[in-house]
Amino acid sequence: MRFERVRLRNFKCYEDVEMTLRAGVTVVHGVNGSGKSSLLEACFFALYGARAVEGTLDEVISNGAEEMAVELWFTHDGGRFHVEREVKLRGDTAKTTTCGLETPTGAVDGVTDVEARVASLLRMDAEAFVNCAYVRQGEVNKLINASPGDRQDMIDDLLQLGKLEEYRERASDARVGVGRVRDDKQGALSQVTEQVETKEDKELHDRLNGLQKELSEVTGDVEDKRENREEALEALEAAESVIEEYEARREEIDELDEEIDELAATVSEVEGEREALGERIRSLRETTDALREELETAVAETDLGAADPDPDPDAVAERLGTLDDEAESLRDDIEERRLEAQEYESTAETARERADELREEAEADREEADELEADVEADRESLEERRTDLEELDEDIEALREELSAASVERSAVEAHRESVAEELTAAREQVAELEADLENAREAVREAERLLEAGKCPECGQPVEGSPHVESVDED
Repeated sequence: MRFERVRLRNFKCYEDVEMTLRAGVTVVHGVNGSGKSSLLEACFFALYGARAVEGTLDEVISNGAEEMAVELWFTHDGGRFHVEREVKLRGDTAKTTTCGLETPTGAVDGVTDVEARVASLLRMDAEAFVNCAYVRQGEVNKLINASPGDRQDMIDDLLQLGKLEEYRERASDARVGVGRVRDDKQGALSQVTEQVETKEDKELHDRLNGLQKELSEVTGDVEDKRENREEALEALEAAESVIEEYEARREEIDELDEEIDELAATVSEVEGEREALGERIRSLRETTDALREELETAVAETDLGAADPDPDPDAVAERLGTLDDEAESLRDDIEERRLEAQEYESTAETARERADELREEAEADREEADELEADVEADRESLEERRTDLEELDEDIEALREELSAASVERSAVEAHRESVAEELTAAREQVAELEADLENAREAVREAERLLEAGKCPECGQPVEGSPHVESVDED
């Protein structure tokens, strides 16, 4: 990691300054209190935020200013980075309003995300960076004036080299533990392998495939039989429907025959009444003729003219009126009988026409009934064939059920047995894969720990610790 450029605005004693750091060693000199340490604190603040400064955020803002900003450009692991922080006063409290990190792979925003990304890049938290990156003001003199033992302890404390001993011991324990875990996993793997081989020796796959094939065939036959049975039932229902329609037609024909008989009787009755009326009309006409003759005879025989040459006009008029009334009554009676005769004749004609229509309908219904009867006969034959097919299907289904019940596995347990075998095999394979993965991870952890220790690097942060007086050698367990 190398700082390239830093820009400060209202940070402690710096109002507005920008400094570029070239490659090599950069020396910043000045009297005490001139701000040398503040430059490093600003860089530290840009990376790790409030944990880089002592006190509160409002103490790093220049007197009289309301806001503060720090920008840092640096390179790390071949990539260029730019981090920016801005703090503003809000009342009596300072708040971070802007915090962003630009990386080669994209931008990161937010205090928490930026600090987490910086710690991930540098593989050090704020405390480790403070101890490894620089010595605070005042601690150099303590280091110079200290005794060799104290100086060594101070260096160890600053660089946290004591943790290397802890890491070495932890790595040694980890190797031992990993070895035990490896042995346990290998033993478990051997057991699982034996279980898998035992299950494979039982030819469970072939047995499962055979059962599945047999079950598929039986299921297919059952489905075919069910389809045939459904078709037969449909044909049976259709035949029963035709028979019901035939019976309905037959009842309708019987009703029409009864209606025709009733109409025929009505026609005969009307014709009898018409003949009776005709006889009545003829009788009335004869009566009328007889009355006319009688009238003429009576007039001829009257002695009005002979006995009384000057008859009484009132008597004559009265007699004529009486005769006219009788004649008018006879005419009315004749007209009434004639109208009744016409009415009966019209009714008889309507009845004859209705009877003809009913005869035609009855004939058509008889023809349709004959056709339905033929269809019913054909359906009865087809129904008988379907019943025979159904009986054969029932026998086949029963035979299949007996064959399935005679199998080594119960019918209801075939699917469960197949799933159980498949689950056992899958579980065994997953267990083998899991054990192999655990073993590989354990081996990789051991290799990584040994590689870091052999390279003289800290197993936690990966930083080189060559020359540390507390790390002399790494013994193999």
